[in-house]
Amino acid sequence: MPEPFKIILGAIATFGLHAVFWSLVIVLLLILPRAVASGPIGIAVFWGLMATGISQLIYIVPIVLWLWENRRFGWMKGLIVGAVITALLNGGCWLIFLESSDIF
Repeated sequence: MPEPFKIILGAIATFGLHAVFWSLVIVLLLILPRAVASGPIGIAVFWGLMATGISQLIYIVPIVLWLWENRRFGWMKGLIVGAVITALLNGGCWLIFLESSDIF
């Protein structure tokens, strides 16, 4: 398979991993009792979802390291490209949000 195709598949896999991660977190919050979900754990999960650019490091970095060990560099590059795109989009959304709020 050509390398550019592997990079594109890796980027698509990144967005698939985001969808799986967000789904698991939302299901976890729905399963947890209301006292736990509205407490410190729920607040941490909320900010983790809001800061997707940073929280993706929890699951992207181990996969990138695994791909590095198995010498699958095309997929690894794609995951990194997808993670960078996610971080940039998340940062842009935060800038728009902060600009429209009265925080600054």
